[in-house]
Amino acid sequence: MPDLPDLPGERMARERGYAKADPELALREFTDAREITVRTIRGLTAAELRRAAIFEGRRTTLAGLVHFLASHDCQHLAGLQWLLAKLESGEAV
Repeated sequence: MPDLPDLPGERMARERGYAKADPELALREFTDAREITVRTIRGLTAAELRRAAIFEGRRTTLAGLVHFLASHDCQHLAGLQWLLAKLESGEAV
């Protein structure tokens, strides 16, 4: 059973300069990447989705990782919605 490493998200964001990135370009690149991910997931069989692995020290399946990915994206979306509301209201961020 594969042991999948966690990705160092904060470090990756710093190294890739996300804080200074063009937001429209970043959104387009994210959208393109997620479209590829969704196409890949849709092509998986039920047996492939049941494949097991260890992630963050816990046993999971590929389907579980898909749920984790969706939840992670929702958390980022909520943060972006909060930031947009702050910017529209003129509050300091």
